[in-house]
Amino acid sequence: MDEQDLDTAALRSPTPGDGPDVNEPAVASPCVLVCLYDKGLDACRGCYRTLDEIAHWSIYTPDEQRAVLAQVAERRSNLGRLTAD
Repeated sequence: MDEQDLDTAALRSPTPGDGPDVNEPAVASPCVLVCLYDKGLDACRGCYRTLDEIAHWSIYTPDEQRAVLAQVAERRSNLGRLTAD
């Protein structure tokens, strides 16, 4: 492969599975800048994400981020039920 081949390869469109679709809208992070880890909840009290979810947020695909947001909503809802009892 010569130098021109390398330049052409770098310019070609990514194939499916090469990573997140850059044309897909970004998913906003649930971070609220209140970082307080709760061992009982096994999540942050500010954003309700686990440490793994926080650490991997920036490399998750938008679909994975939306799945985390669904888990966040469930944790927040469950916590509300626990504290209301």
